[in-house]
Amino acid sequence: MACILFFDDLDIVSYDNMERVQGRPVWQPQATLEDAATEGTHNFPCVWHDRDAGIWRAVYGARLRRSESRKITQTLYAESPDGIDWTIPDLTDELDLAGERLAINQIFPSTSSVTCGPAYFDAHDPDPNRRLKAMALRDGHRALLTCPVDGKRWTLDREFADQRNTDYPNSIFRNRRQGKYVVSGRQIPRDRKAQRRTITFMETEDFDQFSRPRTVAHLTPNDPQLCEFYGMSVFEYEQMYVGLLWRLFGNDRLHEIPVRGGTMDSVLTYSYDGRYFPRALHQPFIEPNELGQHGCGCMYTSSMVVDDDHQIRFYSGASKSEHFLDRELTDAALLLHTMRLDGFYYLKTLSSPGHLRTMKLTVNGPDLRLNVCSPFGSVRAQLLDGDGKVIAGCSFDDCQAFRGDELFWTPQWTSGRRGLDACGRGDEISLEMEFVSAALYAIRGDFETFTLYNDSWDQ
Repeated sequence: MACILFFDDLDIVSYDNMERVQGRPVWQPQATLEDAATEGTHNFPCVWHDRDAGIWRAVYGARLRRSESRKITQTLYAESPDGIDWTIPDLTDELDLAGERLAINQIFPSTSSVTCGPAYFDAHDPDPNRRLKAMALRDGHRALLTCPVDGKRWTLDREFADQRNTDYPNSIFRNRRQGKYVVSGRQIPRDRKAQRRTITFMETEDFDQFSRPRTVAHLTPNDPQLCEFYGMSVFEYEQMYVGLLWRLFGNDRLHEIPVRGGTMDSVLTYSYDGRYFPRALHQPFIEPNELGQHGCGCMYTSSMVVDDDHQIRFYSGASKSEHFLDRELTDAALLLHTMRLDGFYYLKTLSSPGHLRTMKLTVNGPDLRLNVCSPFGSVRAQLLDGDGKVIAGCSFDDCQAFRGDELFWTPQWTSGRRGLDACGRGDEISLEMEFVSAALYAIRGDFETFTLYNDSWDQ
């Protein structure tokens, strides 16, 4: 099953009377988890749906007070029946931790300071005891921590005495095409007052040998003045990779990388091969909320999950104050934003009718499904053969016009044809569409495109 999304035009020959629009995730305030132990700048939550247990789980960072003058960084646990209504369970009897327990839901001993995450839920590892992975700072050393799906019983997998050449926070994702894990971090400048931080990737097959850090994101002329990059979390989506690049905005009177102060948002990046991540429109994707609301200072979005209702969920750590400005506030441990499936970028009509034509597609089967919205207009489709001629019985005039809002609409024609069943396996065809007051989010089906399936991406 292939999926054409609209981060760019690589699979599109042309479109007219339409514009590319960036989606806007919607904050769901009822899903806010408030925890007095958190202070906004070390949350970095990892949220996942444990389907076997029938619950949602989360781990997130906190600063726990060890004494009147000292706090340590720790990781806490929460759970929910639906990923919205969160509870903080008492793990005192369930987890036997060394040292004093500073919070009922802490999952690491208080004898160590563990700055963890964001953690990665790894669906690829065959070992169920390594389902969760996190690159952490443990008592000043870089370490790989692993855990079963319950998110509670973490193991020190290994420590790296020489892995401080990228700055925290470090996130992880798996590059399927290369069969490697990728650790995302920040290059450490020799003089932070003189150099800007860039986002780097280190690749590894076994978390033993790592490649040298490679720059994947740096400032461009389209970035706002005194913008800094703070991290980039990457998520697998369909055959692509979606990145959320955290931008920190400093005080122009300081003329230096901000240590205290500054707001934080996220911009979209994307990749077909998991190695190169351009930005599309350089617009904020998930912004801080209004002053007085949770997340009005900074938004550290570190989890993306597609739920069973086909909504995309974004979970963020958040602060009410600016970055590190007030660490005594009770901040939101995690916030939830939701968005329509495939809603990162979509094509919307400017004036009707709008038209779109895809590049050639190689047919593998009959399935064709479109994510479209046209509650007061219409959508029609037609199929073109390899020479650009309309396939008999599959023209606009034959198409049963669609009106409504559907994630998986299959075009049907009065000839009785449906989807791609008029085509043979291996045929090269193009899809052409006509829109009246409509938006197109994605094209799915039993076909191959050059962009997502050609082996040249791996060369």
